[in-house]
Amino acid sequence: MIHRKTTLALLFFCSLATFGQSDLIDSLRNQLKVASTIEEKVFLHDEIGYQLSSRKPLISVSHADSAIRLANEIEDPKLLLKAYNGKSIPLIRLGRFTEAKYVLDSAYKFSVRTVDLRSTASILSKMGVVAQEQNDLKNAQKYYLESLEIFEELQDSLAIAQTYDNLAAIFERLDDFERSLLYNKKSLPILEAYDYA
Repeated sequence: MIHRKTTLALLFFCSLATFGQSDLIDSLRNQLKVASTIEEKVFLHDEIGYQLSSRKPLISVSHADSAIRLANEIEDPKLLLKAYNGKSIPLIRLGRFTEAKYVLDSAYKFSVRTVDLRSTASILSKMGVVAQEQNDLKNAQKYYLESLEIFEELQDSLAIAQTYDNLAAIFERLDDFERSLLYNKKSLPILEAYDYA
């Protein structure tokens, strides 16, 4: 009986979370209908795409395409960075890694051009994920190490720990268990400090 109550409570909580997200998406769509500037429309398409990226990645890609098209109209590098970076998330989730690599290459160029270090590190990390999924472990390692350098400069502890975990996974796949263990040991205290371990 306790198991059934726990299950029902969990289902109720999950439905509330989904309902809350649906309300947020509806609100964003309503704001999009009345948005007057291209900047607002890009932001709203990007945010709707992000909110839908795990549940409805194809619709998410469509919103990202709209954001890219609009940002291109005014040739705004910061908005193009945001739009291309946003499109990479559903493409990765869909397993469309060749497209994701192209989109991330574009986002990377805009992040360097606008000197946005946090975005650059995030993009490099996603490039590592794409390379890893394509079994290009040498480039995955390179991208993760480049992102790690920036995350360390930004003192972003959680991103550093995640990058350590990504590197540990690379070295494990390369059968370099000593280096894999080294990176796992580096990430553990950070994750424990945030109660993620």
